[in-house]
Amino acid sequence: MDRHIDTASVAYWWNRFMDTCFGEEREKLELAIGNTLRSDRELGKTYILVGKCGTGKTTILNLVYLLFQNDTKVCISWEGREIPHYKGLITFMETNRLDESKVLEGDVVIHTTGNRMPLTDYRNAMDIFQKEKLWIAQHCLCMTTGGNLMDMHTALAKLEGSE
Repeated sequence: MDRHIDTASVAYWWNRFMDTCFGEEREKLELAIGNTLRSDRELGKTYILVGKCGTGKTTILNLVYLLFQNDTKVCISWEGREIPHYKGLITFMETNRLDESKVLEGDVVIHTTGNRMPLTDYRNAMDIFQKEKLWIAQHCLCMTTGGNLMDMHTALAKLEGSE
């Protein structure tokens, strides 16, 4: 599938969304996505997105779903009350309130900033993210591989085969 990707536009909207909704926590989230794409990923990991309604948690879970919908080792828990810990799986979940006593060693807790993008901007960003999920995957994967082209090629080829 040949198409022109306006990488500057994708990068602009990705950075705007991530800075608005996740601020200083964005790196943890991008590393979570990137590490999940790797062939040597760590199974049994749980990533917990915490924040008020409308602050980006479900948007990220929807993007994770787009990226990993055919991956039987990735579990997504929307509106989680309990923190699921599955051996052999990588879990992404969202919650409005976090019970710290349920967080296990090794779980990664990622807080939203509590900020929202203006609705028109949010819709523009979501339209681009759905069309350019491979750019987002490559960006996140690059953070974990340091630009290792072989690992990136393997992960992206796997994603492209799922479309």
